[in-house]
Amino acid sequence: MKSDVEDLLTSSHLQEDLFKYLQPFFCQSQACEEYLNRLVQNVKRIVLDQDDLKFISADDEGEEFEVILHAPLKGEISDAIPKSMAEFCRIHNGGSWSDDLGAAFYGLMDDGKGILEGGWDASYLEEASENNSTFLQALTDHGFELGDVDGPFDYGQNWLILNPADLNDMGEPMLYFVSHGDCEAVEVKAARSLKWGPIVLRVMVEKLMGETDFVEIYD
Repeated sequence: MKSDVEDLLTSSHLQEDLFKYLQPFFCQSQACEEYLNRLVQNVKRIVLDQDDLKFISADDEGEEFEVILHAPLKGEISDAIPKSMAEFCRIHNGGSWSDDLGAAFYGLMDDGKGILEGGWDASYLEEASENNSTFLQALTDHGFELGDVDGPFDYGQNWLILNPADLNDMGEPMLYFVSHGDCEAVEVKAARSLKWGPIVLRVMVEKLMGETDFVEIYD
């Protein structure tokens, strides 16, 4: 994998080669490929910083942004981690992408036994206990506690969280959006059929460039 990244550093076809490198773990459909193309179509440079892959690209208005994909996680990963997330983190253990507020997927702990979180605190769900009553009751019904609700993404001042009581088409915890304003957990409907890589791609493109099928999320 490192040699693949190093090959990008000397590429004379940055857009094409970066797309080919990212496609296997970011894409599972034509829609994914369209989002990925938007992300890399204006790529300007690529650097490798202590095994972190960094690339500078630009949106449709020419505003530059930086994407950082962290070094792969080495060693064992717990079976408690969603399978497609584990597969992604073996290639890039999290990442961040910059604009005015920033966003990040923090990846997995070094021991592979848990999901790193940024500003998420599951007690926020209780601040909107009435609106989140169905969400909270499902946790109880399935034997989960608030602490079992991971928040793998910061999204500006908001969060994207995983509901262990609601499984997607892969049998993995479903993605929900929580605004810091009302703290209501809202299902990100288009994520139900997606593996983790395509989820990360959409969150990234939505934050940096807007207009993905993750219509529920906002700054």
